[in-house]
Amino acid sequence: MGEEEDEDVPQIPVMRESTSDILQHRRKALQTFRLRKKEIENEQASAELTAKKQEFKERMEVLAQRREALEQKDQDRKNRILEFDAYIKECHQKKERVIQLYHQEHALKALKKREVFKLKKELKKLQVRKKELQKKMAKYKSFEDFLKKVTATFTPGFLGYPEDSMVEALIKRHKTLLEENQSLMKNLSIQQCHIEETQKELGILREEYNTTTFVLLGKISELQSKKSALQEKKKHLCHHINNEECLIDQKRQDLSRMMLAINNMAELCYMPHYGPLDNMTLWSKLDMIQESILRKKQIVEETKALQSEELTRSSSQLLREKSSSTLSGEQLKKQISFASKDKLEDKGGKA
Repeated sequence: MGEEEDEDVPQIPVMRESTSDILQHRRKALQTFRLRKKEIENEQASAELTAKKQEFKERMEVLAQRREALEQKDQDRKNRILEFDAYIKECHQKKERVIQLYHQEHALKALKKREVFKLKKELKKLQVRKKELQKKMAKYKSFEDFLKKVTATFTPGFLGYPEDSMVEALIKRHKTLLEENQSLMKNLSIQQCHIEETQKELGILREEYNTTTFVLLGKISELQSKKSALQEKKKHLCHHINNEECLIDQKRQDLSRMMLAINNMAELCYMPHYGPLDNMTLWSKLDMIQESILRKKQIVEETKALQSEELTRSSSQLLREKSSSTLSGEQLKKQISFASKDKLEDKGGKA
């Protein structure tokens, strides 16, 4: 019976270490764990900051490349606009030359028309005179033939007229008039040939004028269409350039704001060992800001650690109080168990 009762009594483990040592070990383990955790967080933050710095550097390089590309595009567009302006001026000059040539040809055509009209008028007069002379010649042809026959049969001076007489003068005058008539007829035929050639040339000139006018009108319409297309393209390019300039201005404003924010943060996070603020570069300012942020973070973590230590101390005191109360309860249980054992032994002896 006594052995069974001994087996029913729970065995309490003996604590060789004191509670203060256990709490101190736990506190040290907790501190090392928190310190390791904060180191990992610091490493992560520094890695993120370096990554952000690298990303910022890459963005700055990309922005510089894009700025150079935009400046090159802007210069190319300006060169194209200058070329287009020169081309438009050349087209205007060609158009003016063509219009001037058209006016010259128009004036030449009018002059040729006046000459042709004048020649036609003279031709009509000559034709009328020719008809009159032909009528007179036909009228006096019989007399001419008779006189020729008569003069052919008689010797000079047969009729008793001297060589310088009136009849001889009339005969000579008739001969000269006949020769003049023949020369006039010859000139008339020459003039008719010349008029026909002039009319042919006039027809050729009219055809050339019509073809030249048609070609020039086609060229003028083509140049006008090119001019309108170039003007539309110029407007589009100007609009595109204005948009690009607006984007560049916006990016410059963003960059200036970013630089102003970095300078303000550098003034707030200034550290003397980096040197004067005016001589610092952008990367040194960023390094200084990073170091200041890490220091502030470390200070915050240290304050949190101190607060946690105070909390652990207060909790350890509470645990000590609880452990002392639990120990007193266990002692009471032991005394009660020993008393019950004594009573049982007394009952067994009496039996």
